Amino acid sequence: MSGLLYCIKGLKNKPSPEDLKACGLEGESVSTHRPTEIFIDGGCAVVFTLKGKFDKEPALGFWNDKQEWVHKPNTNLYVGWNIDDKPKPEAFLKKDYLEGHKVMLGDENEWTIPIARKFQVGCILPKTMMMIRDGELEEVVVSKYIKLQKIGDGLKNLLPAMFGKELEIEKLEFMDTDLKTFNLCVDIINFNYSLSIFEISILRLFDSINTVEILKAVVDGQSIENLYNEMLKKKELTV
Repeated sequence: MSGLLYCIKGLKNKPSPEDLKACGLEGESVSTHRPTEIFIDGGCAVVFTLKGKFDKEPALGFWNDKQEWVHKPNTNLYVGWNIDDKPKPEAFLKKDYLEGHKVMLGDENEWTIPIARKFQVGCILPKTMMMIRDGELEEVVVSKYIKLQKIGDGLKNLLPAMFGKELEIEKLEFMDTDLKTFNLCVDIINFNYSLSIFEISILRLFDSINTVEILKAVVDGQSIENLYNEMLKKKELTV
């Protein structure tokens, strides 16, 4: 297992923060780099890796017959991988990832989707404990997970659809278009993995089926479905 490769055309040295920003990689940190004079069109370029985007340093260089590269529009950036060592979920997993349901995405690998709300329990995200008033303990969701808490609260309205009831999609304005659903799934997966929209897209992770599974996972939908199916089986046996 390895990770993604990055290449900026026209460079001869390690990309600077300004070079990264110009390619939409602001805030990223270069791990290793290697200049090449024979990139796709024969021009000079620098191939490099980014911290948090691999689990084992991949071999750096340009080998056209052994790699796949995708150009990011309106930039000099190319993102790619070694064909015989395509990135796996572990390459992008954050150290502080949240436990959750496994969902198979478009690369045919299982990715851990964080659970924000658990059936019959409610919010299970990490909480800060405070005692502002003597003897009164308060718990507040850790700030970096508040966005996921809000997503989970909104997705509670998906649960009736899992039991055969009609889902009133117009009441879920935050996901009433394919674009909104896509962006919502990007936000969800980014709690556990370091991936940009462009990277998710070129790896072809999302489709019309697994995006629904991602949303269900956030509110423990898979457990609810399992319980519902068990209830149906018991009912069939007693008839």
